[in-house]
Amino acid sequence: MAITPLDIQQQQFASRVWGYDKRQVDQYLERLAHELAQQQQQRQELEAQKRQLSQQLEQWQQREALLKRTLETAQQASDQVQANARQEADILLSEARVKADKLLAEARGQQQQLLDQVRQLQQQRRSELLSWQQSLQRQQQWLSLEQEQLQHTSPKTATSDDDGDLA
Repeated sequence: MAITPLDIQQQQFASRVWGYDKRQVDQYLERLAHELAQQQQQRQELEAQKRQLSQQLEQWQQREALLKRTLETAQQASDQVQANARQEADILLSEARVKADKLLAEARGQQQQLLDQVRQLQQQRRSELLSWQQSLQRQQQWLSLEQEQLQHTSPKTATSDDDGDLA
Protein backbone atom coordinates (compact mmCIF):
# COMPACT_ATOMS: atom_id res chain seq x y z
CA MET A 1 0.00 0.00 0.00
CA ALA A 2 1.49 3.29 -1.13
CA ILE A 3 1.72 6.22 1.26
CA THR A 4 0.77 9.59 -0.14
CA PRO A 5 1.71 13.01 1.22
CA LEU A 6 -1.90 13.41 2.33
CA ASP A 7 -1.66 10.18 4.35
CA ILE A 8 1.31 11.56 6.19
CA GLN A 9 -0.46 14.82 6.93
CA GLN A 10 -3.59 13.07 8.17
CA GLN A 11 -1.87 10.37 10.17
CA GLN A 12 -2.80 10.52 13.83
CA PHE A 13 -1.23 8.60 16.60
CA ALA A 14 -3.08 7.51 19.68
CA SER A 15 -2.14 9.40 22.76
CA ARG A 16 -0.84 7.75 25.79
CA VAL A 17 0.06 9.05 29.04
CA TRP A 18 3.54 9.72 28.03
CA GLY A 19 2.83 10.76 24.38
CA TYR A 20 2.23 8.90 21.14
CA ASP A 21 2.15 5.14 20.92
CA LYS A 22 5.75 4.36 20.17
CA ARG A 23 4.97 1.12 18.40
CA GLN A 24 2.51 2.82 16.00
CA VAL A 25 4.92 5.64 15.30
CA ASP A 26 7.75 3.14 14.64
CA GLN A 27 5.54 1.05 12.33
CA TYR A 28 4.43 4.14 10.46
CA LEU A 29 7.96 5.42 10.12
CA GLU A 30 9.09 2.00 8.96
CA ARG A 31 6.36 1.94 6.34
CA LEU A 32 7.20 5.49 5.38
CA ALA A 33 10.92 4.69 5.11
CA HIS A 34 10.15 1.58 3.07
CA GLU A 35 7.88 3.54 0.72
CA LEU A 36 10.43 6.34 0.31
CA ALA A 37 13.17 3.80 -0.35
CA GLN A 38 11.02 2.22 -3.08
CA GLN A 39 10.31 5.61 -4.59
CA GLN A 40 14.00 6.52 -4.49
CA GLN A 41 14.84 3.18 -6.10
CA GLN A 42 12.22 3.78 -8.77
CA ARG A 43 13.48 7.32 -9.24
CA GLN A 44 17.08 6.08 -9.65
CA GLU A 45 15.93 3.42 -12.11
CA LEU A 46 13.95 6.01 -14.05
CA GLU A 47 16.93 8.36 -14.02
CA ALA A 48 19.18 5.57 -15.30
CA GLN A 49 16.60 4.68 -17.94
CA LYS A 50 16.34 8.37 -18.86
CA ARG A 51 20.14 8.63 -19.23
CA GLN A 52 20.20 5.47 -21.31
CA LEU A 53 17.35 6.71 -23.52
CA SER A 54 19.03 10.11 -23.81
CA GLN A 55 22.25 8.41 -24.92
CA GLN A 56 20.32 6.28 -27.40
CA LEU A 57 18.49 9.35 -28.66
CA GLU A 58 21.80 11.16 -29.07
CA GLN A 59 23.25 8.17 -30.92
CA TRP A 60 20.20 8.04 -33.19
CA GLN A 61 20.42 11.77 -33.80
CA GLN A 62 24.11 11.42 -34.66
CA ARG A 63 23.28 8.55 -37.00
CA GLU A 64 20.49 10.59 -38.54
CA ALA A 65 22.84 13.54 -39.03
CA LEU A 66 25.45 11.21 -40.55
CA LEU A 67 22.84 9.69 -42.85
CA LYS A 68 21.68 13.14 -43.91
CA ARG A 69 25.25 14.19 -44.67
CA THR A 70 25.82 10.92 -46.51
CA LEU A 71 22.64 11.40 -48.53
CA GLU A 72 23.58 14.99 -49.30
CA THR A 73 27.05 13.89 -50.37
CA ALA A 74 25.55 11.08 -52.47
CA GLN A 75 23.09 13.51 -54.04
CA GLN A 76 25.89 15.96 -54.81
CA ALA A 77 27.97 13.15 -56.28
CA SER A 78 24.99 11.98 -58.31
CA ASP A 79 24.34 15.50 -59.55
CA GLN A 80 28.02 15.88 -60.44
CA VAL A 81 28.04 12.54 -62.27
CA GLN A 82 24.92 13.55 -64.19
CA ALA A 83 26.40 16.95 -65.02
CA ASN A 84 29.65 15.31 -66.15
CA ALA A 85 27.72 12.75 -68.19
CA ARG A 86 25.65 15.50 -69.83
CA GLN A 87 28.81 17.50 -70.54
CA GLU A 88 30.58 14.46 -71.95
CA ALA A 89 27.53 13.58 -74.03
CA ASP A 90 27.42 17.13 -75.36
CA ILE A 91 31.10 16.96 -76.23
CA LEU A 92 30.70 13.57 -77.92
CA LEU A 93 27.66 14.81 -79.79
CA SER A 94 29.50 17.91 -80.87
CA GLU A 95 32.50 15.86 -82.01
CA ALA A 96 30.17 13.45 -83.82
CA ARG A 97 28.49 16.35 -85.60
CA VAL A 98 31.86 17.79 -86.64
CA LYS A 99 32.97 14.36 -87.83
CA ALA A 100 29.66 13.81 -89.65
CA ASP A 101 29.94 17.23 -91.32
CA LYS A 102 33.51 16.42 -92.33
CA LEU A 103 32.49 13.00 -93.70
CA LEU A 104 29.56 14.57 -95.49
CA ALA A 105 31.81 17.21 -97.01
CA GLU A 106 34.27 14.52 -98.09
CA ALA A 107 31.42 12.44 -99.52
CA ARG A 108 30.11 15.46 -101.42
CA GLY A 109 33.62 16.11 -102.69
CA GLN A 110 33.95 12.51 -103.81
CA GLN A 111 30.48 12.68 -105.35
CA GLN A 112 31.50 15.78 -107.29
CA GLN A 113 34.71 14.08 -108.41
CA LEU A 114 32.72 11.04 -109.54
CA LEU A 115 30.21 13.24 -111.36
CA ASP A 116 33.09 15.07 -113.03
CA GLN A 117 34.63 11.73 -114.02
CA VAL A 118 31.27 10.52 -115.34
CA ARG A 119 30.87 13.73 -117.37
CA GLN A 120 34.41 13.38 -118.64
CA LEU A 121 33.81 9.73 -119.59
CA GLN A 122 30.55 10.68 -121.30
CA GLN A 123 32.38 13.39 -123.21
CA GLN A 124 35.10 10.91 -124.15
CA ARG A 125 32.41 8.46 -125.27
CA ARG A 126 30.73 11.12 -127.38
CA SER A 127 34.09 12.06 -128.86
CA GLU A 128 34.92 8.42 -129.59
CA LEU A 129 31.48 7.81 -131.08
CA LEU A 130 31.80 10.92 -133.19
CA SER A 131 35.29 9.87 -134.23
CA TRP A 132 34.05 6.37 -135.13
CA GLN A 133 31.06 7.84 -136.88
CA GLN A 134 33.30 10.16 -138.90
CA SER A 135 35.65 7.29 -139.64
CA LEU A 136 32.74 5.11 -140.75
CA GLN A 137 31.40 7.92 -142.89
CA ARG A 138 34.82 8.34 -144.53
CA GLN A 139 35.03 4.60 -145.10
CA GLN A 140 31.48 4.58 -146.48
CA GLN A 141 32.39 7.46 -148.76
CA TRP A 142 35.52 5.63 -149.81
CA LEU A 143 33.52 2.46 -150.39
CA SER A 144 30.93 4.39 -152.33
CA LEU A 145 33.65 5.90 -154.47
CA GLU A 146 35.26 2.52 -154.92
CA GLN A 147 31.94 1.04 -155.83
CA GLU A 148 31.31 3.80 -158.35
CA GLN A 149 34.72 3.31 -159.83
CA LEU A 150 34.10 -0.38 -160.01
CA GLN A 151 30.81 0.17 -161.69
CA HIS A 152 32.41 2.43 -164.29
CA THR A 153 35.22 0.07 -164.96
CA SER A 154 33.32 -3.11 -164.41
CA PRO A 155 31.02 -3.04 -167.37
CA LYS A 156 33.90 -3.51 -169.72
CA THR A 157 35.40 -6.27 -167.61
CA ALA A 158 32.08 -7.72 -166.81
CA THR A 159 31.06 -7.90 -170.45
CA SER A 160 34.27 -9.55 -171.37
CA ASP A 161 33.87 -12.06 -168.59
CA ASP A 162 30.28 -12.65 -169.35
CA ASP A 163 30.90 -13.13 -173.09
CA GLY A 164 33.67 -15.45 -172.40
CA ASP A 165 35.99 -13.58 -174.73
CA LEU A 166 38.63 -13.08 -172.18
CA ALA A 167 38.65 -16.48 -170.78
